Amino acid sequence: MTGTQPGSSNGNNNDQGFDEKSPDAKDPQIDPTEPAKTPATEKGSKDDYPPYTPDK
Repeated sequence: MTGTQPGSSNGNNNDQGFDEKSPDAKDPQIDPTEPAKTPATEKGSKDDYPPYTPDK
């Protein structure tokens, strides 16, 4: 592996390494613990398509 590890001292003070102690270290990609909130619609899904009428 080449390069320097984040957090290693390489003379660069602009270290963009991951700080585990940071309060912003929570992973935004974790699985949700509750269902997503979707806006309620008064129409419902039956208004999205015409009623199904099979040809007999």
